[in-house]
Amino acid sequence: MPIAVRPFFLLLLLPLGIFFSTGLRAQCPTEAEILAAINRFLETYEVGEFRELSDQLMGCPQELDSLTAAVNHELSLEYNYLGLPDSAAFYTRRALHLRQRLYTENPTEDLGKSYYNLGYFLVVQNDFRNAVVPLEESISVFEALKESSEVAEAEEAERRLHNARLKLSQALGAMGEYTRAHQLLTLSIESTAATGHPTRRARALHDLGLLWQQQEQFARADSALSIASREYLAAEEVDQESYANCLLTLATVKDELGNFPAAVEHYLGALRIFSAGDNPFGIAVTANNLGLAYVENRQTKLGLQYLQRGIRVARENDLPRLEAQGEDHLGEYYLAINRPGDAVSAFQRAQAMLIPGYTPRQLGSIPTLEQLEYADGKIDLLRYLTDQARGLEALHRQTGEDAALEDALAVYQRGDAVIDLLREDHDGMTTKLIWRARATELYEAAIQLCFATDQGAAAHYFFEKSKAVLLYEALLKGDALRALPDSLRERERVLFNRLEASRSALSSPDTPGDARYGDYLSAKRALAAFRERVGQEYPAFRASKEVSEIVPWQTITDELLADGQRWMVQYFLGEKNAFALVLGADGPKVHRLGQSEDILATTAAFLDYFSSASVIQNAPQDYTRTAHQLYTQLLQPLDVPEGQSLVILPDGLLTYLPFSALSLSAEFPGSFSGLPLVLHRHQIHHGFSATVLYRQHHLPKTSATSFLAFAPFGDGSSPTGYPKLDFATDELSTLRNIYQLEEHLNEEANRSAFTRSVSSARILHLSTHAFSSPEEQAPHIALYDSLVYLQDVYQLSIPAELVILSACQTNIGKNAPGEGTLGLSRGFAQAGAKGIISSLWNVNANSTGSILTKLYGLLETEQSVPDALHEAKRAYLANPEVPDHQKSPYQWAGMTYYGPVQTVALTRSSRMGYLGIAALILLLLGLTYWAIRRKNKQIA
Repeated sequence: MPIAVRPFFLLLLLPLGIFFSTGLRAQCPTEAEILAAINRFLETYEVGEFRELSDQLMGCPQELDSLTAAVNHELSLEYNYLGLPDSAAFYTRRALHLRQRLYTENPTEDLGKSYYNLGYFLVVQNDFRNAVVPLEESISVFEALKESSEVAEAEEAERRLHNARLKLSQALGAMGEYTRAHQLLTLSIESTAATGHPTRRARALHDLGLLWQQQEQFARADSALSIASREYLAAEEVDQESYANCLLTLATVKDELGNFPAAVEHYLGALRIFSAGDNPFGIAVTANNLGLAYVENRQTKLGLQYLQRGIRVARENDLPRLEAQGEDHLGEYYLAINRPGDAVSAFQRAQAMLIPGYTPRQLGSIPTLEQLEYADGKIDLLRYLTDQARGLEALHRQTGEDAALEDALAVYQRGDAVIDLLREDHDGMTTKLIWRARATELYEAAIQLCFATDQGAAAHYFFEKSKAVLLYEALLKGDALRALPDSLRERERVLFNRLEASRSALSSPDTPGDARYGDYLSAKRALAAFRERVGQEYPAFRASKEVSEIVPWQTITDELLADGQRWMVQYFLGEKNAFALVLGADGPKVHRLGQSEDILATTAAFLDYFSSASVIQNAPQDYTRTAHQLYTQLLQPLDVPEGQSLVILPDGLLTYLPFSALSLSAEFPGSFSGLPLVLHRHQIHHGFSATVLYRQHHLPKTSATSFLAFAPFGDGSSPTGYPKLDFATDELSTLRNIYQLEEHLNEEANRSAFTRSVSSARILHLSTHAFSSPEEQAPHIALYDSLVYLQDVYQLSIPAELVILSACQTNIGKNAPGEGTLGLSRGFAQAGAKGIISSLWNVNANSTGSILTKLYGLLETEQSVPDALHEAKRAYLANPEVPDHQKSPYQWAGMTYYGPVQTVALTRSSRMGYLGIAALILLLLGLTYWAIRRKNKQIA
């Protein structure tokens, strides 16, 4: 997309004969001399003299600011034309600084152009994060100009606004912020439909196709790009370069969809247009992609021809990113013809193109951490490092050299360092989750290598890095927030909530899109400015993004599994294979469990039995068979001794799985009480990751003392419309009669009471409605007067030792690859809770009440939380008063515990104390009466 055009009208400002000497005078030049220099520069484009003028003017009086800004603006455009976007950005910043001072109160087109150009140059450099703010500012300026200008000026502002939206959507898409990018593109497509500009509409549809492609939604991308290609051709004057770019993107999408002939047709069409227009960038990238397509379709000779052409054109035109891409694709060619050594060299050359000063000396060479930190194109580097490791593994298969595998493992570890850098480069949970998902490929390859080489210790690192890193990062940030004064912490919460509300409103149809985006931008600026100020005063807050090292497996074994009766099992579900890492008596050991799709299919079939209470009861034999099949896939291969307690760290769909309800046999014994369950073989509890569990284990005992309980729907009077929960009143009545309880019933169980009191709870018991699902509504808890969403929970401080969510579906939610389930239990953990008991489905009120009552009784005897929950479930199944049909796994298996092994002290209520004293008095009186009567008989 074109950047802001040069103001050639400056050529007419002064006669061309005015001379401005090359050696600029020490004093500031006059306006006439500056204008003369600008005119001459627009004729010659000699940057040397003009650069000196820019430097000299930076120290001149403010009266010259407008012309000084024009000088820097023109210089930036020339540097961009010369292919030096970093220099272009430098001089644009100079121009922008001056124009901000001149025009902030009354924005002009020049100010908008400087904002846009800076964002544009940063996008060219792949500095997407820093490009966002200037592009957002340019949108604000052009929106204001569109509304306040005359017709002609308004049309120009509309054109520039369209370009700014597209460029911002490109930056956001590259960062993984797909929702915002889609919203901007939707605005652009709608506005072009109203104004009738086919080329603008084509560009917006083209960018939409690119966005769908980034999300791997290839069918949708195909549709958008096909329409875009037709729109380009519908214009009176076809934009050949943009049309060729559209064909190029469409070709890559066709290739992904398996339509190789159509892909080749579009690649060749794009290549013809780029060649006719002498566009080296287009030629190189098209040849690279076409060559790889031929290689992947076993036409290696033809593929090599195009790859060599792409590399040659990129090298001759100083296009290092494209030369690196070509070298990486050449590595794939060498792998295809079984020359892994040459493939590794090609992958290393690709890396060297992006890392100044890096020269690999041997096949196992890898860049240093410092080189990676300052390297360009970290996303590409992650791919090239992963490919290098793949090449080294192929080299081992060819030569049998073990050193190649050691080198490959080191390369995977360095690739993980790049993943950390990518995460640190991005703000916002959504964006970070995108990068967590993309990291899965590297972790799967690394774990596969650890399995093949029996390196359990190395595997522990990759298993841990594949789980809940963002949760741990959030916990560290929470620690930093708690160190702030109350006033600052509250201010941060208010600003964050305002930002989240404005982000949610972006998709609301009730407010014009431009107004919604303005509110969002204002909230974002306010929070960023606040965090910057606080970070300067409190360095710990600024550094809270940093994640400490993974806790070593030896430490986990010594401190979390010290009794020898507890093993830890971590699962990993990759794109191809599933793995488990067992920390047991013999140290860490990796097990390959088979293909992920097979395990996922069985898991999905098993979970279907828990869609309602009647499904298992109607098909107990089918349930038992499926439960046993899943047992043979997930637990039986691990050879865990009977009686061993298990700490399970699940992954993906396994997060929704009640492991204790799996069956040791495929045959239903005729009754649910007789099922040979995993529950009877192993005590099981869960963790988000070993590192998070270690942190929870070391949380100090809270100073809070209250046993806090909420039951908003005991009498059915809530204005929210949620139904009455009879069991909630019974639950609290039972607890009230035994323990010292601070209870909030019905209208007292409101949002204000909840947010005010949860920070003082040692035990928090919520008996209410709660909802979550993997695909639909956001996780939330219902209180008497409103809902508390997951984002609200994140903002609270809840240092409770135990949170019990006696509600429906509190431990499910959207599954985020690399992070786990974004459900309410995770929210309470992030808010500071040490341990959480929650449910996987719509739990039965009677069975839950029975299990929780038994749980509290066992906790009172100083049993640990996981042991107490385990025994409470077993006691429920052993109770002869419970009918057999109510012993179906649906009735009891949904309650899960996430957290460390811990005991939780319970305090008996004073009422129980009084009853005990009364009973003792009655006993003493009875004994006294008996003794007196006996004595009287003896006298008689």
